[in-house]
Amino acid sequence: MMAEHPATCTIELEGAASPDVVAGALAPEAGSGVPGTEAGVSVVDGAIQIKLRARDIGSLRAAVNSYLRWASLAGEAESVSRGEKDGDI
Repeated sequence: MMAEHPATCTIELEGAASPDVVAGALAPEAGSGVPGTEAGVSVVDGAIQIKLRARDIGSLRAAVNSYLRWASLAGEAESVSRGEKDGDI
């Protein structure tokens, strides 16, 4: 029995970042992103939706933190590639 702790994160992007591009960047992580978790990434009503299930609370916390960081990074990378930001970190 894998998943006992579910969570759904909905991310509404600001600016010109495309939810489809960011969700596409996160999709490969959904299969093997965080041990002890299952994840699904989709776009719902123009927002990124990440559904997580974890075997324990620690794994769920790690998954939420990881997916939020990955989404932020993907949005920043898209902004840099469009020339909207200079890329300095």
